[in-house]
Amino acid sequence: MQSVTGKNAGIGGNGGNGGDITIYGGTVMVTGNGAGIGGGRSDKGGADGTEPGGSTTEADTTEPGAYAQPAGCVSDTVSEVSVSGAYQFRLTSTDGLAPVVAIDSESFRAVLASQEENDYFWKIYAVGSPGQTCTVTVNGTVVARLTAVSSVFGPVFSDTTAPFTVAAGGSYQFRLTAVEKPTMAAGSPSFTVEYVGNDGFDWFFKVYAIGKAGDGCGFYVNSAPVPVAVAHIN
Repeated sequence: MQSVTGKNAGIGGNGGNGGDITIYGGTVMVTGNGAGIGGGRSDKGGADGTEPGGSTTEADTTEPGAYAQPAGCVSDTVSEVSVSGAYQFRLTSTDGLAPVVAIDSESFRAVLASQEENDYFWKIYAVGSPGQTCTVTVNGTVVARLTAVSSVFGPVFSDTTAPFTVAAGGSYQFRLTAVEKPTMAAGSPSFTVEYVGNDGFDWFFKVYAIGKAGDGCGFYVNSAPVPVAVAHIN
């Protein structure tokens, strides 16, 4: 679990969309040869032999009803929530400090959407499959458990939502499943995106790492406000 406060220069590293902070549940290293259409593969990747496992979530051990107001702020939501695309929390600071927000699933994204005096508006986006869950923690206290009803990307499902790495000069292939052809765009000039082809309702996009080591990039499906996944060049 990771936690952050405030705002940064962009999502996913170099050249991302400015002004938001996105929290991710972990990092996945990518290796292997991605010849042909297959989705979720890297032509040149890391060294630990791990591939991202698509839109899975960590086991949720939070007991239903085990939610409380956090110290230092007041949350407008302390409950279980069904999320259709996105859900927004209003966190009102009572100690003059920005609330620290964390989520425990790679199938959701948390973004500090705006701030008005002591009110901090955090938007949680569902980026995985319906039925997946996550807990939301504020200042160390679990305030809510979210269950995805639908994704922010609409009826499009990606085989990869976890962060991953690609070697400089390498590539990685996404498989997006949808009735109609989706779009995919890179949020940074460190990567380029190429449509490869489709097999029925599976649409394949290959991303190429053309930047330098350390550069990051978010990949956006159907112009969604948050990336489906973030890559870094190693």
